[in-house]
Amino acid sequence: MGFPIPVLFAWLAALAESVGAFLLALGLMTRIAAAMIAFTMAVAFTLAHAADPFGVKELAFLYGIVAVCLLLTGPGKMSLDYFLSKRR
Repeated sequence: MGFPIPVLFAWLAALAESVGAFLLALGLMTRIAAAMIAFTMAVAFTLAHAADPFGVKELAFLYGIVAVCLLLTGPGKMSLDYFLSKRR
Protein backbone atom coordinates (compact mmCIF):
# COMPACT_ATOMS: atom_id res chain seq x y z
CA MET A 1 0.00 0.00 0.00
CA GLY A 2 3.01 2.25 0.00
CA PHE A 3 3.53 2.83 3.73
CA PRO A 4 7.11 3.78 4.61
CA ILE A 5 7.56 1.21 7.41
CA PRO A 6 4.92 -1.44 6.69
CA VAL A 7 5.78 -3.84 9.53
CA LEU A 8 5.57 -1.07 12.13
CA PHE A 9 2.27 0.22 10.78
CA ALA A 10 0.84 -3.31 10.68
CA TRP A 11 1.75 -3.81 14.33
CA LEU A 12 0.28 -0.44 15.30
CA ALA A 13 -2.96 -1.23 13.48
CA ALA A 14 -3.18 -4.66 15.13
CA LEU A 15 -2.59 -3.15 18.57
CA ALA A 16 -5.15 -0.42 17.96
CA GLU A 17 -7.75 -2.95 16.88
CA SER A 18 -7.13 -5.48 19.65
CA VAL A 19 -5.97 -3.50 22.68
CA GLY A 20 -8.12 -0.52 21.72
CA ALA A 21 -11.22 -2.68 21.42
CA PHE A 22 -10.48 -4.30 24.79
CA LEU A 23 -10.04 -0.88 26.42
CA LEU A 24 -13.28 0.35 24.87
CA ALA A 25 -15.14 -2.70 26.14
CA LEU A 26 -13.87 -2.00 29.65
CA GLY A 27 -14.42 1.72 29.37
CA LEU A 28 -10.81 2.41 30.30
CA MET A 29 -8.93 5.24 28.53
CA THR A 30 -11.99 5.54 26.31
CA ARG A 31 -11.09 8.61 24.32
CA ILE A 32 -7.53 7.48 23.61
CA ALA A 33 -8.68 4.01 22.52
CA ALA A 34 -11.46 5.50 20.39
CA ALA A 35 -9.00 7.87 18.70
CA MET A 36 -6.66 4.99 17.86
CA ILE A 37 -9.49 2.93 16.42
CA ALA A 38 -10.98 5.86 14.50
CA PHE A 39 -7.62 6.63 12.89
CA THR A 40 -7.06 2.98 11.98
CA MET A 41 -10.53 2.68 10.48
CA ALA A 42 -10.06 5.91 8.51
CA VAL A 43 -6.88 4.49 6.99
CA ALA A 44 -8.62 1.19 6.27
CA PHE A 45 -11.56 2.96 4.62
CA THR A 46 -9.56 5.41 2.52
CA LEU A 47 -6.35 3.52 1.68
CA ALA A 48 -6.64 -0.22 2.25
CA HIS A 49 -10.08 -0.55 0.63
CA ALA A 50 -9.81 2.38 -1.79
CA ALA A 51 -10.61 0.33 -4.89
CA ASP A 52 -13.28 -1.82 -3.23
CA PRO A 53 -17.01 -1.14 -3.54
CA PHE A 54 -18.78 0.50 -0.60
CA GLY A 55 -20.21 -2.85 0.52
CA VAL A 56 -16.69 -3.97 1.39
CA LYS A 57 -15.70 -0.62 2.93
CA GLU A 58 -18.88 -0.44 4.99
CA LEU A 59 -17.62 -2.30 8.06
CA ALA A 60 -14.55 -0.08 8.45
CA PHE A 61 -16.78 2.97 7.95
CA LEU A 62 -19.25 1.85 10.65
CA TYR A 63 -16.51 0.98 13.16
CA GLY A 64 -14.94 4.35 12.48
CA ILE A 65 -18.21 6.20 13.05
CA VAL A 66 -18.78 4.39 16.36
CA ALA A 67 -15.24 5.21 17.45
CA VAL A 68 -15.70 8.89 16.57
CA CYS A 69 -18.97 8.97 18.53
CA LEU A 70 -17.23 7.50 21.57
CA LEU A 71 -14.35 9.92 21.10
CA LEU A 72 -16.73 12.87 21.16
CA THR A 73 -19.06 11.68 23.94
CA GLY A 74 -16.49 10.02 26.18
CA PRO A 75 -17.07 7.25 28.69
CA GLY A 76 -20.48 6.64 30.20
CA LYS A 77 -21.55 6.02 33.78
CA MET A 78 -20.88 2.29 33.55
CA SER A 79 -17.24 2.65 32.51
CA LEU A 80 -14.08 2.16 34.52
CA ASP A 81 -13.08 5.72 33.67
CA TYR A 82 -16.19 6.99 35.45
CA PHE A 83 -15.60 4.86 38.56
CA LEU A 84 -11.90 5.77 38.73
CA SER A 85 -12.57 9.49 38.35
CA LYS A 86 -15.36 9.33 40.95
CA ARG A 87 -12.91 8.05 43.61
CA ARG A 88 -10.67 11.13 43.34
